[in-house]
Amino acid sequence: MSINGLLGVPPPPTDAQRRAELADVHALTDHRTAAEDTKALALDLGGDWALWQREAALYTAHVGPIQGAAGTAEMNAAIAQAAAETEVAKVKYGLQRPFEMDPTITPLGGVPWNPSYPSGHAAAAAAAATVLEHLWPENAAKYESMMKDVEWARVYSGVHFPSDVKAGEELGKRVGEMYTDIPSLPTFDTIGNWGHSLFVEARPPYAPEPAPVAPTAAYAVGR
Repeated sequence: MSINGLLGVPPPPTDAQRRAELADVHALTDHRTAAEDTKALALDLGGDWALWQREAALYTAHVGPIQGAAGTAEMNAAIAQAAAETEVAKVKYGLQRPFEMDPTITPLGGVPWNPSYPSGHAAAAAAAATVLEHLWPENAAKYESMMKDVEWARVYSGVHFPSDVKAGEELGKRVGEMYTDIPSLPTFDTIGNWGHSLFVEARPPYAPEPAPVAPTAAYAVGR
């Protein structure tokens, strides 16, 4: 842990290396199409949060409300930590974005106000994808593809260098892995009446089943 107790990111490329990366940015920004603009703008808008909330909702529908809520909370905690860590690193390094280093690059959509390295979108997407891959392994390839789409959009939009998204992905995956050790809760199907069984099974074996308490007359009338 290298930055104030956080995981941190490796030092960024040198200025010369980043200027060399401008060619990779131009390879995308100079050949934009209307269809890809639409895709990139959607990913820029929701790729660090809304996209993954939709996937969490699908996961919840698959496993049930209790396990779904636990998994969604796990994913959101990873996204939040990834976001916090990227902001710390952005302030630490204070690097310009591609369109700031090269005025011939026109950013697509909104113009970010904060520094470039590492990519917050890439970190959030990688953190979310890592947790979801652990929760629903059958969809691992889908989540990896979605993560790569988010990363592509940030370079395509002219707001990140390839090294920004690479560092963001590496950080996000490390953060996501921290949250994959939380035990999964049983689904509704496996415990039946989850409102009762979940908490009865969670008590130590020596704890007696609490006796039901009859309501008082006053309570019964007031109710």
